[in-house]
This record gives sequence, C-alpha cells and structure tokens, in this order.
Amino acid sequence: MRCPVCRAENAVGPYCRRCRVDLSVLWRLREQSERHRQRAWALAADGRWAQAIAWAEHTDACCDGRDGARLRALQHLLQRDFTGAWHWFCQARRPRATS
Repeated sequence: MRCPVCRAENAVGPYCRRCRVDLSVLWRLREQSERHRQRAWALAADGRWAQAIAWAEHTDACCDGRDGARLRALQHLLQRDFTGAWHWFCQARRPRATS
C-alpha cells in the first residue's frame, strides 16, 4: 500500500514505515475489498453472475479499482457479454493516476 502522505510503499501496517502516519483505516478498507472480491468469485463459481458483478463493484473501495475492473471483465466475458468485457478490460488497463 502506498502512503497517501509521503508516497512510500508499505508492506505491513498500520503505520507508514517512513512518515509514521496511521494507515489503519486504509488497511481495513483493503481487507474489506479482499473479502468482497472473494465473495464475488464464490458467486461466479455458482453461476450467480448478477450477484457476482454486484459484489465485484464493492472491490473498488480502496486502491485504484483495477482489481475490481479485471474481475468484472472476466465475469462479463464468461457470460459472453463481449461489449461489457471489453469495457472493463479497458478500465483495468488504464494507467494509474499520479499525484
């Protein structure tokens, strides 16, 4: 996770290794996003596509949202919705915004 204050990469939390800012809220968002991603994959495995895509939307809670976009692209592709799959594929490949 990149610190929003000093931009240092942090592999462990809850504090930034460089500037010592508290990143605990961001770590919790990342964990929540991971739980939503796992739930989306479980629903997809059961063939419950509409629910899987809805849960995939929740994966964008933190970071840059590319993980959720990749998941949605795959789910649309598996449903043979090629237009939707292409849209989300392009979203996943967009360059990150830099500040």
